Amino acid sequence: MSVVFDNREKNAREELACRKNDYETFKELRFKEASSSMKIGEDASGSILNTGDYCVFAENEYNFTTFNAICFGNDDAEDEWEFYKVENIKFYFCMFDNCSFSNIKFVNCVFIGCTFSQCFTLNYGMIFEQCNFSKNDADRNSVDDMFSYFRFCELTVKFIKCDMTQNIFSKTNFYFSSLSENKLYDIIMVDCGFDICTLKDCDLRNARIINTKFIRFSFEDEEKGTKVNSGTFFGEINFNKKDARELASAVDMYFALKDLFMDNKISDLYGEYFYLYKKTEMKTLKGLSKIMSGVSFIICGYGERPFHSLIVSLAMVFACGNLYYLFGLKTQTDIIVYNASNQLNVLLDDIYQCYHFSLVTFSTVGYGNVIPVGASIVVNEVEMICAIILVGIWVSTLVRKMVR
Repeated sequence: MSVVFDNREKNAREELACRKNDYETFKELRFKEASSSMKIGEDASGSILNTGDYCVFAENEYNFTTFNAICFGNDDAEDEWEFYKVENIKFYFCMFDNCSFSNIKFVNCVFIGCTFSQCFTLNYGMIFEQCNFSKNDADRNSVDDMFSYFRFCELTVKFIKCDMTQNIFSKTNFYFSSLSENKLYDIIMVDCGFDICTLKDCDLRNARIINTKFIRFSFEDEEKGTKVNSGTFFGEINFNKKDARELASAVDMYFALKDLFMDNKISDLYGEYFYLYKKTEMKTLKGLSKIMSGVSFIICGYGERPFHSLIVSLAMVFACGNLYYLFGLKTQTDIIVYNASNQLNVLLDDIYQCYHFSLVTFSTVGYGNVIPVGASIVVNEVEMICAIILVGIWVSTLVRKMVR
């Protein structure tokens, strides 16, 4: 991973800490004052109805309500049409702690400043359709503006046309889930996982997704509908290198990410994900294909690391200089060749002459004041051929990065 990516991950984790602190401060200090002056939720008792094994919501609005170890929904549904439907309910700074959701569908509901902690789904899971998890107000002067927070959850869920601006997802895993036409602007997702999930036509601008596992995850956009920008960041994918399924999924995800950023004309990040795609793909290759991929990585970082070429070039100059010293060079007055009995000043001068000749050869300047002899002739020919290739690769890779 590049230094730029390392800095982005560090900044994202710092923003996550600030956002959590902002949430707690707003909840404890400012929201109570605002809710008192605006008389929010005076008539809301926070009650629920028990229908046997599952509970249902009895109010149109809940404020500062904690739902602890409660099951919501039903277990009789055979498809989504039979889900328990929850419509037009507002939840302000509610805590869903260790709750389960079974065959339940939230439609046009509002979740402002809510926390879903250690929640999980049963049966077919749950659906959020056209729900609002965060109103967008940069100054946060309104009680109607605070993101929601999912942590330590295990969910089978569909998010459809929801606004989840600035939401936090921490250590939350999604199974057989989908996200369609959602506003995921500026979300932070850390240490999460997706297993057999899809994303379609979502707004991922400024989203930061770090150390997340993607297994059989796919973008299913219509007309390249998912939006990203230069502020969007997917950190390195978390996967088990010994698990073939996870490794193959990581390769597919990096491939999808490079295409996603290219479709959105973010060419510099396209290059980073192309590099990660090729680097991860190398782990799946065998035989000659693996060797060729490794050579490409070492020489130029798959066209994305120009300093690889520079380092390899300098290493070749150094190595060939040593070989010239071993096999011999001829100057206008003397033969330079390794001799352990030479004095230190002579040894240093001879080594300098060999490195000078190697650099002159590599740069194709060729002063002609020193010529190879014996086996050094072969070394000289090999160095010239490699120099032409390496310099061309280095220049083209450097220009490619600079143009971006």
